[in-house]
Amino acid sequence: MFIIPLFAPEGSYDFNIAIANKGHSLEHLFGTDLVGRDLFFMLWEGMKLSLFLALIESAIIIVVGTLVGLAWGYFRWLDRIMIEVYNLITNIPSLLIYMLLASVIKEAFPLLPPEARLIVSLTITGWIGTAYSIRNLTWLTRDREYNVASSTLGTPPMRIMVKNLLPYLLPVVIQSASMTIPGMISSEVSMSFFGVGLPTDTISIGILLDQGRTYFMQYPWQLLAPAGILATVILGFYLIGLALSD
Repeated sequence: MFIIPLFAPEGSYDFNIAIANKGHSLEHLFGTDLVGRDLFFMLWEGMKLSLFLALIESAIIIVVGTLVGLAWGYFRWLDRIMIEVYNLITNIPSLLIYMLLASVIKEAFPLLPPEARLIVSLTITGWIGTAYSIRNLTWLTRDREYNVASSTLGTPPMRIMVKNLLPYLLPVVIQSASMTIPGMISSEVSMSFFGVGLPTDTISIGILLDQGRTYFMQYPWQLLAPAGILATVILGFYLIGLALSD
C-alpha cells in the first residue's frame, strides 16, 4: 500500500505511483484522496487524535463538573449564583460558545498548540451540564438520615461529600462520562469542519469531512468514509452509555 504522508515536500514523491481519487479496492479499502493518500490510514490516524482529545476533554469535564456539582448541591447558598451561570451558558448554543472561545484563545495565545486551544475552548464551559445533573442528585441525598447524622456529629462537609455522597453518585458519573465522549468528538469535528478547530494540515476527522464535502459529487467516498466511521464510533459510545444506564 503506497501512502503519501501529509507533509510531503514538493517533488519528493512520484505522484504517478499513487493513484489520486481512486475508489475502494483491496489495496485501498476506502479509496484515496486528491493526492493519492490512503483514506483508511488517514481515518485511523484522525480517529486516534479525535479519541485522544475527547478522552482528555471528557476527563476534565467530568472531574470539574462532579466537584462543582457536589458543592453546588450541598451548599444551598451557592444555588443563587450558580443557577444564573447555568442559565447564561445554556441559553447560548454550545457550538457557538466553543467557536467563539476558540477564536478568542487563538488571538490571545497564538503560541499555544492548537490541540491545547481546542481542549480549553471545549472544557471551559462544558462542565456546566454535568455539574447541574450532580447538583440535582446531591439535593435528593443531602438530607437523608445518615448525612444529617454525620453533619450533627461534626463531620466536615468535604468528608460528607466524598465519603457519603460521591459513592452514591458514582454510577451516574460513569454514565455521564460515556455520554460526554461522543459529544466531545462531535464538537471537535464540527469546529474543525468550520475552520476554528485543528489546523488544515492536521489529520483529523473534521478536516477529512471538510475536504470530502468539496468533491462529494465527483468522489462521494471521500465524504462517506469519514462520516460512516464517525457515526459508528459515536453510536458505539452512546450504546455503552445506555447499557450503563440500564
